[in-house]
Amino acid sequence: MSLSALFSYSPGGVRLRLFRDLVLVVLFAVGTLLLALYLVMVEVRQELAWGQISQATAQVREELRRLLEPTEQQLAILRDWGRAGDLNRDDIEALTRRLIPTLTHHSQLSGLIIADDSGSEYFLMRDEDRWLVRERAPGDKGRLRRHHWESGEDDPVWQDNGGYDPRRRSWFLDAVQAIDAGKPSWSRPYVFFTRKVPGITASLAWREAGSVRV
Repeated sequence: MSLSALFSYSPGGVRLRLFRDLVLVVLFAVGTLLLALYLVMVEVRQELAWGQISQATAQVREELRRLLEPTEQQLAILRDWGRAGDLNRDDIEALTRRLIPTLTHHSQLSGLIIADDSGSEYFLMRDEDRWLVRERAPGDKGRLRRHHWESGEDDPVWQDNGGYDPRRRSWFLDAVQAIDAGKPSWSRPYVFFTRKVPGITASLAWREAGSVRV
């Protein structure tokens, strides 16, 4: 070692460099730990989010099942009545009396329709505290009539525009297409022809006395 280097050597400078290096090592370790902690927190938050999404999805599925299942069961009962000949279109009074309890005890249902491939239709619907019945005669231009069931009088506000045919409605076509599956078809939301309000329709088709009914 040269004499000049010996005189320039300072123990204080060495300690300062050691302290600086130690601080850098500590800062690096703390930074690494903070990064690892952040990554863990992100992963935990993602897992919690997926857990909440899965829980919400399960709740929605359960609510949907509670909504759809009673309606599908009731449709199956009506189909069995139809196959047994217990939904006689020739006796509107008896048919209406039989179907009113179904609407009374299933508040999510706004109406019930029985239609066939001849174009004839029977439609029972709520009108506040009264019941309305709409009937369509068979044929391509079957006449529509809507009347109050209790009095039998025609509904004074009803106007037949002559353009309605149940065989051209999506719920009828979907049900006929799925007739062999034996399960109800659910429509997409749309505006009801009669009530002019949005809703969905569940339909089920069966064969009866050489015709198709929905």
